Amino acid sequence: MWEYTATRQSHLTNMLNCDDTSVRQMARASLMLDFKRRKVLHACSGEDNFLGFKRKPNGKLDGQAQGFGVSSDWPDLNDLCQRTGTELKWTSHLQPVEVSDAVVEDPSVVVEARLLHNSIVHLLQPRTSRQTLLSIQRAQNMEYWSSLKLQGKLAKLPFADHSASHTIYSNANISE
Repeated sequence: MWEYTATRQSHLTNMLNCDDTSVRQMARASLMLDFKRRKVLHACSGEDNFLGFKRKPNGKLDGQAQGFGVSSDWPDLNDLCQRTGTELKWTSHLQPVEVSDAVVEDPSVVVEARLLHNSIVHLLQPRTSRQTLLSIQRAQNMEYWSSLKLQGKLAKLPFADHSASHTIYSNANISE
């Protein structure tokens, strides 16, 4: 599941920052058109947002269109970012930019992805964002499993020791 989440989030973010002008502008125009049709409000400063668009307290986009339940990449990207704890912002030369139609054509504006993990902010780079997301998830999984209280002895062996499992009780000679 995390392979898909990391790959999809990385792919969609890279589309918004693509070096190819036509791909970048098409992705950004698609995002803006989709959110206009869903009537997603622009966020005020300090509000929880996704690329400058307002979120509800549950993390979903605050769309005002009734019955507009069509699936799209961009609300999915919001959900993926919510799941991984990634924050996306429009920036230009490391300065925040307000969301507007001008970001579609401005090549100096990029989507900056930040991830907070263990009180450390990771800036996700386009080429390594997938690997960074996966390594952080693996670290979280390892932390979770290693913090469990064990109910017995656990040997971390690189091979299967059948004498420590139920297979010791099966006897091939008797079952013939």
